[in-house]
Amino acid sequence: MLEAKRINPFQTPNILERPRIIELLDRGAAKPFILVSAPAGFGKSVAVRHWSKQQKKSTAWVTLGAPHNNLKSFVSFLVAAFRQTNSGGFQKTLALSRNRNGRSLSDIVDVLSHEINALGKAQLLVLDDYHNIQDPGVHFLMQSLLEHPPGNLKIVLITRSDPPLRLSGLRLYDRLFDISKEDLRFTAGEVGLLLETGTFNRADYKLKDALVDAGGWILGIKMMLSAYSLNPNELTKYRREADMEYLVGELCGELSSEYFDALCLSTLLESFTAELLDVLFEATQKTKIRGSAFIEEFMRLDLFLMEDEVEKGWFRFQNLFRKLIRSQCRHEESAQKMQVFSLTSKWLERNGYLNEAIEYAVAVGNWELAVAQVSTHRVRIFEKGEWWRIDSWIQKLPVDIIHGNQILLLSLMWINEFTWKIWEIPKLLIRFENLGNKKGLAPRYQAEYEAHLGHHYLFYQSDPSTALDYLETSKSRFQDTGMLGGTRELCIGIARQMTEGKEQALEGLDILEKNSPSQSPVYLRSLMTKVFVQLLSADFKKAQWESNRFYVDAGNSSYPSFRAWSHYLAGNIDFQYGGNAALKHFEDAAEYEDSLNNRILIDALAAIALTFAMDNDEFNAWRSLEKLKNKAVQFKDPYLALVAKSAEKRIQLIYGKADMALNTPLPEYESQAMEMFCLVDVPKITGIRVAVSKGGHKEIRHNLKRIEGLLKLLHLAHNFYHDTDLYLLRALGNFRIGKLKKAQKWLAQASLSYSSTQNLRAFNEISMSNPEFYAWAPASHLPYGFNKRQGIPMGEDHKAYIVAPDLKSRLTKRELEIARLVALGLRNKEVSEDLNIREVTVKTHLTNIFQKLGVQNRTALARMTDFH
Repeated sequence: MLEAKRINPFQTPNILERPRIIELLDRGAAKPFILVSAPAGFGKSVAVRHWSKQQKKSTAWVTLGAPHNNLKSFVSFLVAAFRQTNSGGFQKTLALSRNRNGRSLSDIVDVLSHEINALGKAQLLVLDDYHNIQDPGVHFLMQSLLEHPPGNLKIVLITRSDPPLRLSGLRLYDRLFDISKEDLRFTAGEVGLLLETGTFNRADYKLKDALVDAGGWILGIKMMLSAYSLNPNELTKYRREADMEYLVGELCGELSSEYFDALCLSTLLESFTAELLDVLFEATQKTKIRGSAFIEEFMRLDLFLMEDEVEKGWFRFQNLFRKLIRSQCRHEESAQKMQVFSLTSKWLERNGYLNEAIEYAVAVGNWELAVAQVSTHRVRIFEKGEWWRIDSWIQKLPVDIIHGNQILLLSLMWINEFTWKIWEIPKLLIRFENLGNKKGLAPRYQAEYEAHLGHHYLFYQSDPSTALDYLETSKSRFQDTGMLGGTRELCIGIARQMTEGKEQALEGLDILEKNSPSQSPVYLRSLMTKVFVQLLSADFKKAQWESNRFYVDAGNSSYPSFRAWSHYLAGNIDFQYGGNAALKHFEDAAEYEDSLNNRILIDALAAIALTFAMDNDEFNAWRSLEKLKNKAVQFKDPYLALVAKSAEKRIQLIYGKADMALNTPLPEYESQAMEMFCLVDVPKITGIRVAVSKGGHKEIRHNLKRIEGLLKLLHLAHNFYHDTDLYLLRALGNFRIGKLKKAQKWLAQASLSYSSTQNLRAFNEISMSNPEFYAWAPASHLPYGFNKRQGIPMGEDHKAYIVAPDLKSRLTKRELEIARLVALGLRNKEVSEDLNIREVTVKTHLTNIFQKLGVQNRTALARMTDFH
């Protein structure tokens, strides 16, 4: 977009300074809000501009037009204006506003106010031409700012008519200062001063009388002076606004037909440069005038042409003048508009103004051009992580155009994957397939289609084998080190983990990392996928090591999405260790709201609330939960609303609100392995947690069977991330129905799981919801770290059950598993059931273990295997 576009108002030369208006504005500065309301041509912007330059405040000025008439664009331009005089900031405000899929307006106002306050020094915000705003969201934001402005902010709102805001209350409480057209009218004295500063004959009282008779309308006075300059011998007594069309005709009557044709052409555009005019003049063959000569002539004549103060080289005509010119040129408009707008669109595209380019193409229904522009630039914009820009472009196009174009459908698939609206992708795949002609597509587009199929089968259908086939086909068809290649390799790594296991997945990722350009999306995805593979394998130590590598490289990259993911994954690992170190990572991840998919963003927000709860910070736990619930509602996704409800129930359990947790049970539904993936909060597991922790015997037995089914489902997909939680819940359920031997068995299994994961959080969470369980649990069956944290006395026969390095060198992997179980007190039959091997095989392994370790019996083995 024209990022610097019209941040400050245009200035015209020889403007009369008006101390009377400056003094009026100074009086209004004592209040937080000044409203300057008058019709066009009364000098509103010029007066405020002169005044603002005298203020000892940083001034943010936004001149509003059609591009700002939606909340996202309005906030973006607002932030750009503040950043003109303040370095950085406002990341959270931008993140909250960018997703138009139902944002919390109150949240945006709160964050915007906080970030304005954080600037410290006094700020002046000027919103010019506010009458161009009709969007209710913008009005809500402004109403909230006006009613509760940051302490360091003054607001000036310039408009042609009173805005649809609740102004009466502000006036009642003396928080608003009004300046109207009556205040702004030129007085007879000011007309005299204007004549004295010009080159006019001060003795020409006839001219002065005519100007005074214009009723103080500044634009009318200036037009009359311009007409007088062209033909001083024929002074017409123009009367107010009604005579302006005739007056414009008089002004332009002195122009040659060639210059008038050029004027008609230029006023089709909101703004232009000399180079753009050259393109239009040459293509339309209306004039042989050069763009630079045209601009110089109108600036010399002072005929309402103004240069942008911020973006030099851009010019526009005063709005009312342009409107009146268009009324005289309208007979040519329909024939020229398509050609001029299309040429302008192409020129803007070539010069990097993509948003404006598409706006011009759409304005005249040149769908072919608009689609070509989206298709040409979408990959580069996607690579930058700015998916919302592509989304805004596509939403400007008619539905039949979108559904009839394969590249636009592929783009929508990317957008829905980025935002995790994966239920929308099957419909897009069907539409894509119904268009046919896939063989005629370029290899890249065919590869994109196959990659989207792979993503769909992996994350939506939970069919990693079919997903892997499509992903490998895509990779063989088109090699890519950017967005396509990076996302595809993430899916390939996870699909391999789910179908073949950890070693095969890591082998492919090692090769990918070695052969990919450093800092490329594919390279960063290989590091990121390694973290996922280690998490799915429940090897948190290695996951943390890989996460640290990814965190450093992502932080040095230019991709916000990778930085967001690096924070989330670091927080995910720290969360399992049971402390509050995760909090900062999750909060940092949530700041990159537009760079995380909706499911991960909701999981990060859930983790923030749960971290506060686990740290006994009840106020911030409930406060964070409310933010989570509001965000889930805004996304209009029932499953994300369920995730928020799930986090709420876990917090209710932690704080002993069992009745609330049991009151509205989470629904039971058929699960898929990918639904649980490696997420901090999973509604299905929370439903089991509530039932096992606080339910009755019948409910507990039912949910113990659900746990068994979940473990089979997850282990089939090589997902061990949730094992510690599920083993502990199995132990807790058996304890609560009086099956203490089984409870002890599954508690031992949870401790074994802890030995590789160090997942203290799972133990801590149950200790907070069900303290009676740990009052019963044998200390020897609990992890060392947990006992130390809880202050449970440590007997001499307590074992920490973390495998010592020397034992790893002396025993095989199977022997280590059996040694742990025996040390925990399990009988041979229980060991055989747990490991799904024959009892005689257990006996054979025990004999070998005794020989290797030089012990005589199980008690000696338990004493020797001091795994801490």
